[in-house]
Amino acid sequence: MIGLIWIILLPMLAAMVAPLWPKRWRNAPGWWATAVSASVVALLASFGPSIHKGEPVRFSLPWPAPEFGVQLALGADGWGWGFALVVAGIGTLICLYAVHYLSDKEPRGRFFAYLLLFEGAMLGVVLSSNLLFLVVFWELTSVASFLLIGFWHQQERARYGAYKALLITGIGGLGLLAGVVMLYLAMGTFDLYELIARADEVQAHPWFVPILVLILLGVFTKSAQFPFHFWLPDAMTAPTPVSAYLHSATMVKAGVFLLGRIHPIFRGREEWFWIVTTVGMATMLLGAYAAVRKTDLKALLAYSTISQLGLITMLYGFGTHTAALAATFHIFNHAAFKAGLFLVVGIVDHETGTRDKRRLGGLAKAMPITMVICGACALASAGVPLLNGFLSKELFYTEMVEVGTRGWVWMIWPALAIGGSIFTFVYSMEVFHGVFFGQLRMHDTHQEHAPHKPHDPGWGMLVPAGLLATVCVLVGLWPGVLEGWLLKPAVWAVWQQVFDFHVVIWHGFTTPLILSILTMVAGVVLYLQRHRLGQVQERFAWSFTAHTIYDGALNGLIGSTDWLTNKLQNGRLRQYLWWAAATLVAAMLYAAAPVLGTILPSQFTTISGWETVLLLLLIAAAVGVVWRNGERLSAVITVGSVGLLISGLYLVMSAPDLALTQLLVESVTIILFLFVLWRLPQEAPKSSPRRHRASDAVLSIAFGGLICLLVLGVSASKQLWALPEYFTQTSLPEAGGRNIVNVILVDFRGFDTLGEITVLGIAALGAFALLRLRNGKERDR
Repeated sequence: MIGLIWIILLPMLAAMVAPLWPKRWRNAPGWWATAVSASVVALLASFGPSIHKGEPVRFSLPWPAPEFGVQLALGADGWGWGFALVVAGIGTLICLYAVHYLSDKEPRGRFFAYLLLFEGAMLGVVLSSNLLFLVVFWELTSVASFLLIGFWHQQERARYGAYKALLITGIGGLGLLAGVVMLYLAMGTFDLYELIARADEVQAHPWFVPILVLILLGVFTKSAQFPFHFWLPDAMTAPTPVSAYLHSATMVKAGVFLLGRIHPIFRGREEWFWIVTTVGMATMLLGAYAAVRKTDLKALLAYSTISQLGLITMLYGFGTHTAALAATFHIFNHAAFKAGLFLVVGIVDHETGTRDKRRLGGLAKAMPITMVICGACALASAGVPLLNGFLSKELFYTEMVEVGTRGWVWMIWPALAIGGSIFTFVYSMEVFHGVFFGQLRMHDTHQEHAPHKPHDPGWGMLVPAGLLATVCVLVGLWPGVLEGWLLKPAVWAVWQQVFDFHVVIWHGFTTPLILSILTMVAGVVLYLQRHRLGQVQERFAWSFTAHTIYDGALNGLIGSTDWLTNKLQNGRLRQYLWWAAATLVAAMLYAAAPVLGTILPSQFTTISGWETVLLLLLIAAAVGVVWRNGERLSAVITVGSVGLLISGLYLVMSAPDLALTQLLVESVTIILFLFVLWRLPQEAPKSSPRRHRASDAVLSIAFGGLICLLVLGVSASKQLWALPEYFTQTSLPEAGGRNIVNVILVDFRGFDTLGEITVLGIAALGAFALLRLRNGKERDR
């Protein structure tokens, strides 16, 4: 269906228009972006009936390289369609919010152009059914996020965060590309649905483990999983609308989306289980623990996102129906409450001038509507009943209980999961209770960036956050609406099989419910003791962190490249030529090594007397060039004699046209040399040190010897002797020429000759420009 391509093209084309609005219409780019995102939502909604019938929407565009399996193939099944709705829906709310959030001094056209590009790239990721094009859109999300994170590029922290995000996710993207290419080489296709259908073949292939590791490298870096989690907090230098979008529906969610997409291909193998679940659990615990430590609310939410993504990753690693349901459901729930929390933090920062939780408190009376919105989103994050986060947390605990029944060793999983969930409750209360309740600290919050008493903002900032909070409440109270409309098609697409399930509020007094109650009770106790918890964390805090490793590795890389550059590119022409020749020798030797013993011809051509004389004179002239001892004029004459002797050799071997060409070229070259020598001293500088001359001699002998062997090998090739016969038979009937050499140059090697003529033309233009520049300077003098 051709409408599918417009879902991606609309935001990308609109991104080109966003900067073109007149500056006097300062809100026009924002309204334009909002309207385009809403149009994408409407277009996606039109595919709903087909998706609910179990009929995925497909679109493919032939590409000029069909033999490589490359084609622009898009597919909207329940998983891709549902995720695209989240991307476009939250994108609409973010654009509306940003219209009222950004100050008049900001370059709004550029901001919304980047935001639309970001949205289009993410839509390309979730709708691509060709893995190669998925990788292209995957990298485009990294580029767009780089532009958005570094939007305030005048700030050093913004540039640092943008570079870090691009570098880490870019390395992961290279791993993903390598894994996808290996998968293609193993299975012969980039088509995602075909690979899903052939999952047994993929798992049985000898390359299964390296393919899995490389693809997971891309997933883990993009979704900020341990040990690649450290780039995400530094991305908080972006404007708050960007942070909300990046954490809820784009960029970091691309990783867990791909995890769900490849889930039916890789699940069931022990490697999948241990790698994915271990990394997910470590990320969940690390993120939740670190979030409690943070005093900046955006940093707190950043680490909370890391934790939640770890939870989702771990669930997909278990590879069961319940785990897949819980992970997919929690992705949608997390998108709603996390975007809402970021928008609330943006409002608080906008009204008070600070995001430091130590300087905030008691804002409930001054900002009651914002407090209600924050309460719905924060309590959903904490897993409080009657909100959407509680339902997916229940499914999470259901899976943990199931894992715990496998034996005593497996009890570590639910124990760690409960610990991470307790910290999740604590940091959620930090955002809600810590900011809006307690003592009002007006003297701390009233900063220069907020020259007024804090109050609820206008509708433009409240409506997007309020709608997200409403989703948290409605899904928590009536989960059946989301279940039938969005959740079931998505889960069935992830599992690649229809199975029955129902998400309900009340299951009775079950073990998961008891664990939820214990989590909340322990969370309340720990939150009341948060000051002591902070003291304990500070006491055991490490100064050596992932940021230290990153900075050290980056500085080491830059230092080593500086050293290498200074060694190789030091301005000395001799060294450039030496390294170029040495590299060429090494490459040719590597390529020819397997056949060096078989390239000598079985018999050599007999040499006539004149040829013998010319060859001996050639050798003597070549040796004479080396022993000129700095006498430039005699060295040039000796080099010229080498060329003239080669012309004589061509003439003896019945090639008068080549002899004439060589004679003309050699004559012109000698004349040019003489012109140059007229400007130079007659004596050359002192020769190079002995060690340099020794290395030059070794390289020259190696280069000449290898070329000699390769020429002999080509001469011995049986295929070579078929060429003269072919050119003799086809020159006249096919090219209309009796001069075979001319036909080869003009017809058989026409493009090659055209390239040579082009090079000569460019060189002539360059020489002409230099001469004019020289003449102009002389006239000025």
